[in-house]
Amino acid sequence: MIRRLTTFLAAAALAVTGTLIVARPALAAPEDYHLSWFEAAEGDVTGTYRNVIGQIEATDIGTDTLSEITNSSDLVIQPSCSDPLPPNATPLCFSAGDNSAEEWIPQGITTTNDATGGSASKILVSWYDGCSTGTQGTDWGRPNQGCQDGPNTDEAADKGVRISVYTPHVGYRNVLLVEPFFNSSDNPSFHATHMHAGGIALYGNFLYVADTRYGMRVFDTRKIFDLNEQLNPTNRPTNISDKTKVGRHSNVWYSHGYRWVWPAVGSGGATAPATPPTARASASR
Repeated sequence: MIRRLTTFLAAAALAVTGTLIVARPALAAPEDYHLSWFEAAEGDVTGTYRNVIGQIEATDIGTDTLSEITNSSDLVIQPSCSDPLPPNATPLCFSAGDNSAEEWIPQGITTTNDATGGSASKILVSWYDGCSTGTQGTDWGRPNQGCQDGPNTDEAADKGVRISVYTPHVGYRNVLLVEPFFNSSDNPSFHATHMHAGGIALYGNFLYVADTRYGMRVFDTRKIFDLNEQLNPTNRPTNISDKTKVGRHSNVWYSHGYRWVWPAVGSGGATAPATPPTARASASR
């Protein structure tokens, strides 16, 4: 009798409310994350980079390492900056020329301690060229701030990204980051890189530079081209006086006026799905 009454009451409740009340099933456990989602996927251009660099190395263009280019310095850290320093702070201020440059904006920082775990014998700082046509119209470009009409004749040049390499008690040098490619004549060349360069890290023999649009750019600390005009023979002439050009033009190598250019040796993007699975909430909605 009790069982029939219970069944009747349950049926009546269903008829009145139209809702069947059942126990909530157990929630599925959150899917585990996989480290492979965050491994760098080698870019399709990596093979091209290697081929171009190999052909440039086969010429008489000199190749230096990161250590070799910082054994001496052409720029001196200033003893003080314009802003007051907090107590016990040691200033590392760029040269007057770099501080007054309208187009260059400092971004990321890393040290050789990141690469080797030893003492920080060198400090690297990335800069992007806010006046470059490759950055204007992006979230980091400055298209309407007089970049094309600045006091420097090279300010309108599309210089991309550079790295300042500082050695304590010596000074620092600026090195231009470039992307290798084969030009329309199928000759090896390079052009400026276009990225925000907001994050950089030395690890082992490589410098990793975050690229907002393409993941990561990789640069080998053992492959930095030296375009010193006095060191290169006439059959492979270089020109570091003309700051408006970069790459190979009529068999002459240009670098926007920088003695050293640092070519990318690889690129990579995350292999993670666009939206990794997240833990599902167990609380009632």
